[in-house]
Amino acid sequence: MARDGGTHFPARRSRPALAADQPFRRARSAHPGGSIDRLPGPRGQFLNSAFLLGEQGITAKYDKIHLVPFGEYIPLAGLIGFVRSWAEFISDFATGTSQTVFPLSGAPFGTVICYEVIFPELFRGFVVGGASFMANITNDAWFGRTSGPWQHLGMLPLRAVENRVAIARAANTGISALVSHRVWWGRCCLSSSAVTSRRA
Repeated sequence: MARDGGTHFPARRSRPALAADQPFRRARSAHPGGSIDRLPGPRGQFLNSAFLLGEQGITAKYDKIHLVPFGEYIPLAGLIGFVRSWAEFISDFATGTSQTVFPLSGAPFGTVICYEVIFPELFRGFVVGGASFMANITNDAWFGRTSGPWQHLGMLPLRAVENRVAIARAANTGISALVSHRVWWGRCCLSSSAVTSRRA
């Protein structure tokens, strides 16, 4: 299942996914979302992906490039693959290969998945490729009631100011926010938390 998206089914082959897409087709609007995808072939690996759904169905897709070590893959699996038996939650996702800019009319944008927002060079690649703003989709449930979701959110103002773009963040469990780049330090304009509340 996808760790960072809003859906937990293969978007290309799922009846629920196709049904959910119908309102966007009728309204002629575009909607980004996260799900799993799969490489071709009977033994194709799964991908942690972001999709752009619109009037024509799936119009664009980005596959996560920076996977989480020991969460989405095992580094040096040939040597230490035995650690998979220690934790059932370790996945075996394939790595994405290209930075896709979603073709939203008048406002093309890029999407980074989960902790990819901490990598300046990856983020910058979308902007250089034509993104006028950025999106970040994440599921921060595994942080629990810790400071983790706030620390994760704290990366966004840095990327916004570095690249002079706004960032829209959707966290299905975590802190969703719109981060402005129009002040020198970045500003969280709107935010909501599904997992934790900040105490004064």
